[in-house]
Amino acid sequence: MSSDRDDEDAPDSIEATRSGRHIRRRRFDDEIVESSLGAGAGAGAQRSGNQAVSALLQSSAPSIAPVAAIVKEDTPVTTYAMSVPLSPQGGVLTNTGPLLSIVCGDGLMDYSDEEPDEWRASDDQLLINAVMQLRDLELVHKGTKFSYAFSYEQITNRWKQLLYSDPVLSSDGTFEAINELHPSTVEYLERKMPFSASEEAILASVGAHQAPTQQKFQALLDANRKIFQPCRTAKHLLKHWQLLRQYYLLADQHVPVAASEKGIPLNFSDVEDEFNDPQSDAHLRRRRDLDVDYEQRQLQRSARREMKRLEAELPLWQALTDSITGAHAQDFDNQTLAVLRGRLVRYLMRSKEISLGRSSRDVTVDIDFSLEGPAYKVSRRQAIIKLRSNGEFVFANEGKRPVYVDGNPVLTGNKCRLNHNSVVELAGLRFVFLVNMKLINSGQADFIQ
Repeated sequence: MSSDRDDEDAPDSIEATRSGRHIRRRRFDDEIVESSLGAGAGAGAQRSGNQAVSALLQSSAPSIAPVAAIVKEDTPVTTYAMSVPLSPQGGVLTNTGPLLSIVCGDGLMDYSDEEPDEWRASDDQLLINAVMQLRDLELVHKGTKFSYAFSYEQITNRWKQLLYSDPVLSSDGTFEAINELHPSTVEYLERKMPFSASEEAILASVGAHQAPTQQKFQALLDANRKIFQPCRTAKHLLKHWQLLRQYYLLADQHVPVAASEKGIPLNFSDVEDEFNDPQSDAHLRRRRDLDVDYEQRQLQRSARREMKRLEAELPLWQALTDSITGAHAQDFDNQTLAVLRGRLVRYLMRSKEISLGRSSRDVTVDIDFSLEGPAYKVSRRQAIIKLRSNGEFVFANEGKRPVYVDGNPVLTGNKCRLNHNSVVELAGLRFVFLVNMKLINSGQADFIQ
C-alpha cells in the first residue's frame, strides 16, 4: 500500500492529472497566434488574430520579421510573417509584370491591357464595313478606330480569315457572333465608318466661307443619297466638313506657305534631318579655310547688329503686324472691350459678361465656337468671361472639359485671369484674347452694360 502511495505521489502521476485547459493571458500586438488564423478558432481568437495581422501590414515595404506564435504551453513555435498587400475584397494582390491578378476566394480575375486573344464581333463587323467603304487595308488601318490598336499585319490577317472562311462551315462561331449583334450596335458601327473619297469630294465642294448649317448639309445629303451611306446624317456631314476646313482640304482653300519652305525649320526633327544630311556632313568635314571663317565671323557680327536694330524698331512696326493678325484699330471701337480672335472668326466682347459655348435651339450663347471649327466636344455652355470693376478679365470654366489658358489647365468650376494676348485652347481650337487697353484705361468701360 505504501509503495502504491509513493507511485501516486511521483511527478509523472502528477503531470498526468494536470488540467489541459489553456490559461488565458493578455496578447500583445507584436504576436500572431497561429490558432487564431485557423478555421476552427473561436470568435475572440479570430478577432485578435486579425488585429495582429492588420497591425503588421501597416508597413508599406515588404519586410520579414520573426514573430513568436504560442499554440500550446509546451510547444513554442517561431514563424515568419511577411507584409503583403490585400485587395478590398480580402484577396492578395500579386503583380506579375503587365498582368495584375487578384486572387480571391472564388477564383482568379485578370486585368490586362495586352492584345486580345480573339477579335470581337464588333471589330469584325467594323472591319467588314470599312473595307467595303474604302477598299484599301492601309486606309482602314489609318482611319478606323477599333477597340484595340491593331497593327497593319493583324488587320490584313484578320481580313484574309474572314474572306476565305465559309460562313456556314466555320467552326469558330465568328459569323454567328456577327449576326447576333444588337441592331443598335450595328447602327453605331455603321456611323463609325470612315468617309470615302467620293463623299469627301462632295463635302469639299462646299465653300469654306459659307455659314455652316445643318439645313444646308441636309439638302446636300438629299441630293446625293446614292453616294452617301444610309447611316450618314446632316450632323455627321457638318462635323466632317469642319474637319476638312480645319486642315485646308476644301476645294476653295489654299495651304499657307510653311516656314520650312522659306528655309526656317519648324521643329526639332527638321533640324535633326538637316544635320543627318550626307551633303551637310561632307560640308562639315571639309578642310578648314581661314578666309571663309573670317567672312563667317563678319557676317555673324553684322547679323547681330541687324537684330539689335530690328528690336529697336519693333514698336514702330507693331501697327503693321496688328493689321496682318487682325488686331487692328478698327476692331476696337468705343463699344468693344476685347476680341477673342481665332483662325477664321473674330468674336467681339461688347458687354461686361459674355458666355462661350455651342448654340442650339434650346441654348443660346454669346460666342458660338461651332463657327470656328469642329466644336462637338465643347459644352453647350462652356465658359464665361467677365470684366471686373478693377479692369481685370476673369475666365470661369463651366463645361465638362478643361480649358487651357496660356498652357495652364482650368478645370470645371475654376477661374483664372485673362491678360492681353492670352491664348485660350479647348477641344482642338485655339484663340487669342486681345484687350482694348485704350478703352479700359480711359474709364469708359464703366458705362458699358
